[in-house]
Amino acid sequence: MTLDHLAIEPDNADKIRYMLVDHNRLTGQLSDVASDQVVGVIDHHDDEHFVPADLKPEPRIIEKAGSCTSLVIRYCKPTWDAISSASISTGAAHGQGESAINDSAFTTTWDAQIAKMALASVLIDTANLTAPGKVEKVDREAVDYLEARIMLSPKEAKSWHREQFYEELQEAKTNIDGLTLEEILKKDYKQWTENDKTLGMSTIVKNLYYAVGKANEEDMTVAEDSETFAETLGQLMFDKGLDIFAIMTASTTAKGDFQRELLVQARPGAHEIVKLFVIKAEKELGLEEMQFAEVERRPNAEPHQLWRDTWKQNNVNKSRKQVAPLLRQAMKEATEEIKES
Repeated sequence: MTLDHLAIEPDNADKIRYMLVDHNRLTGQLSDVASDQVVGVIDHHDDEHFVPADLKPEPRIIEKAGSCTSLVIRYCKPTWDAISSASISTGAAHGQGESAINDSAFTTTWDAQIAKMALASVLIDTANLTAPGKVEKVDREAVDYLEARIMLSPKEAKSWHREQFYEELQEAKTNIDGLTLEEILKKDYKQWTENDKTLGMSTIVKNLYYAVGKANEEDMTVAEDSETFAETLGQLMFDKGLDIFAIMTASTTAKGDFQRELLVQARPGAHEIVKLFVIKAEKELGLEEMQFAEVERRPNAEPHQLWRDTWKQNNVNKSRKQVAPLLRQAMKEATEEIKES
């Protein structure tokens, strides 16, 4: 279920209750929802202090982890263990003889299948437990527990190879050739509003050259790549009412080295925000100006023009979890400075 499935103004909106997973503050069209409508949260981002402190009986778990799924697994583990044990022992308790063995086989297979599904996100989020600065104890414990579930299944254990599983996941994740540029930008998109300014951020699994080439494929009648690429970005900003739009790339070079790039553009009225962001984040992110022929850099744009710049992000350990808060903080600080002046 996504926000697109919700009515803009659902009936009895004040009676809806929310369980937040992988975020701890409602944003976008749900940003006006009262915090007391949130009944639980499991998240690994920085605590934005939106969720009430006491949510009993539901959990309030906001803790550092490479993957939010690791926190979910830890929370659900006692219940999972109890359900599995009960389903295996039920047949014997009722004197069903051989059916107890069958119950065990079915249960361990289903458990293993669920474990694989959960492992997929943990391994992707942590680069198979190798991502520098991201992997926590809870992630390693989750992988150990999930792999143990797989190995308990005679059927699934025979063919289990974590490295092969991870490689298949990576190949599927980076295969976006069948998507349009607009679909690629919306595939992993987040949005925030701070002080009446709205930021949108897309994370894509290919570099900016790929994105520009994709735009050119879609309109062979246009002579220069930059026109179609810029038009798509501009249209997305218009459709979503954005003041600032950022694209983060996370890709691998031909030599197999992981790399990140960052593109940020801002409408008139938001230039000071992105300039403040660059000043504050340049060193932390290791931003290096990237001369990108297909995309015009506009770091000195006039106040009435669109501002845009592109960088190679040398600190590849900083993902959207770190970059988005830096942009949002600049939105808060720059807006306050403008108000005070």
